[in-house]
Amino acid sequence: MKFASSTSLIVEYWDDPQRLLESVCNAVDVCIPSSIRYVNWAHPFNEGPSEIYIYPKYFVTPAAYEIGVWTLDPLNAELLKKPRSPFSLRQVMDEDFESSEYFRLVYQSANIVDELCFGFPLEDGTENSNHAKKHHLVFGFCRTKDKGIYTEAELEIARAIYPAIKVCAEQACAQNSTESHEDESLPDVNFNLDAFGKDVLTPREREVIRLVLSGHNTESVAHRLGIAADTVKLHRKHAYAKLEVKSQGELFTLFLDFLGESLDSQSMPSQIESKTSDTE
Repeated sequence: MKFASSTSLIVEYWDDPQRLLESVCNAVDVCIPSSIRYVNWAHPFNEGPSEIYIYPKYFVTPAAYEIGVWTLDPLNAELLKKPRSPFSLRQVMDEDFESSEYFRLVYQSANIVDELCFGFPLEDGTENSNHAKKHHLVFGFCRTKDKGIYTEAELEIARAIYPAIKVCAEQACAQNSTESHEDESLPDVNFNLDAFGKDVLTPREREVIRLVLSGHNTESVAHRLGIAADTVKLHRKHAYAKLEVKSQGELFTLFLDFLGESLDSQSMPSQIESKTSDTE
């Protein structure tokens, strides 16, 4: 296998976490070619991805990630399930995801048609008021149109090399165990997402709207919530009227505005505290 023949740098950088993770990422790319590859710390609960390595370096992560839009990503949802094998975007996305505003903003704008993820859930053993500090070390491989989607044969290769990558991930984390990868001062974006429309929508309408924002069609929403498709349409109609939007595009724009305002308001106390300290 090509992966085994490209591991010399992995051995060389075994005690250097940064170089080790880069070498693993590049070794995977040898046997499963990609257009963009990266390693990051993913924090599915609040602050989002923290980049460790990305190639090519000129690739820019969508600006909307900074305000929490990544919480809508089906890959993020899959990470929360603590997967024990690699998975691709095509495997976990809803059949109507490509017509969603999220797909257009994040994937289509970068010409990405598929993404392969190796996720390794980790915990640092401490807790705050909301959750244990849970992280996922993620190796990601994106493909643009010219390379096409990942084939079943390539996914089989990914599953075969997953145990070896897991060992390397654990080694890198052990070498880097004293470094904190979560800033407790950062706002809880998942909370903001749950709060979207809370003042005007019923709990069921909010559930429907969240799934619509994530790219689910009427049938998928109905299946996930265990209700009839006509009931989903009625909830969506009422929610759109209450939010004063007429399309998924307008809904998505309203959601982005809400996230931005929520993050600004949550950061204000720390900014005020900092200014107070400066004047003392």
